[in-house]
Amino acid sequence: VGVCVCVRACVCVGVCVCVCVCVLQGPLSSADITVREKLDRPLVRSYQRHPGTSLPEGKELVRNGQHLGRSMRQTTRSLGLLSLGKQRLDEDICDKRAGAQVDSDIVRLRRRRANHRWVMSKPNPSPVYS
Repeated sequence: VGVCVCVRACVCVGVCVCVCVCVLQGPLSSADITVREKLDRPLVRSYQRHPGTSLPEGKELVRNGQHLGRSMRQTTRSLGLLSLGKQRLDEDICDKRAGAQVDSDIVRLRRRRANHRWVMSKPNPSPVYS
């Protein structure tokens, strides 16, 4: 049960990270960008010429996109490992059930083939110590 919950949580995080990467990459076409969103407009260029007033948005977007990409790859890898672990646990449970079934069949067969005729004998008297 715990593995399934962990796998679901990782899938949810992976989907959220994928959406964030898509949002950070920005629009697919330059026609989708409005004038105020472009970092190369004249006002932004003149603003960035002065020291201490640079706009690091572009660099941050690239850096954060790379970080999210690494996170997404790591989450995908973790999901693969969790899925593999769950598959191995399921196989182990199946094998243990089969082993328990074989053991109970052997015990039942031995009881059925056992000699059920036994003779009641007198109990041995306990020795008396003096």
